[in-house]
Amino acid sequence: MIPSRKTILTRLDWLDKLERLTPDQAATIVRQAMEYAEGEGIKPTLNQFTRDAGIRSNLRAGSRVDRALHVMDVALETFGVEYIPSNEDTVYSAYGLAYLNTGDTYVPTVIYDHGKDKWEITSWGDIVEWDQERFGE
Repeated sequence: MIPSRKTILTRLDWLDKLERLTPDQAATIVRQAMEYAEGEGIKPTLNQFTRDAGIRSNLRAGSRVDRALHVMDVALETFGVEYIPSNEDTVYSAYGLAYLNTGDTYVPTVIYDHGKDKWEITSWGDIVEWDQERFGE
């Protein structure tokens, strides 16, 4: 299940610090990028943002989740997309967390959990602490 726009706005309480977008615009783009990653078409707001940001060509490379995270990284002005491997990862399969790097382990961010095949809005530090079986040493 994809988080609602309201959940995105509530949990990402730092969206008001963005330079390019209002919090509402950012939440809409995040939600539409998640919908795109889940197999829906590109909606008008997302399409216009990718054109304005000059990232349209990147929507053709990588998986839908990778592309969506890249668009969200640009929209939310984060510091790139990062990956935390799971103990279950193999050369052929990812079960870890892909997330937008906010620069702080415990600041809520957009996360795609490959192991659970779902989107989350929380901090990656909390997930790693809670799930020691998947991420512990």
